[in-house]
Amino acid sequence: MTEERAGERFRVTGPLLMVNASVLFRAGLDFLRAGEGERIFDFSSVEHADSSALALFFGWQRAARERGVMMRVESLPACMRDLAALYGITGLLPVS
Repeated sequence: MTEERAGERFRVTGPLLMVNASVLFRAGLDFLRAGEGERIFDFSSVEHADSSALALFFGWQRAARERGVMMRVESLPACMRDLAALYGITGLLPVS
């Protein structure tokens, strides 16, 4: 798992699994705190994800709301959409 920051964009690459979710969560919080306006989380290069990825969404979404920052998610992988559908939470995800 790696992450790249470029302005208002936070790009996640590789597998997003429970083993690396806490590190990525903290990096995403730092990204949210570092800017204002819209913040984009780009998952176009995520190879695989487990249910811990959904926890990231809700944690980041809460942090964005507390800061008054608009959060947008791009290119959500099919595996994450499938998990959200399985849990009945697709409508809660901040996906454009």
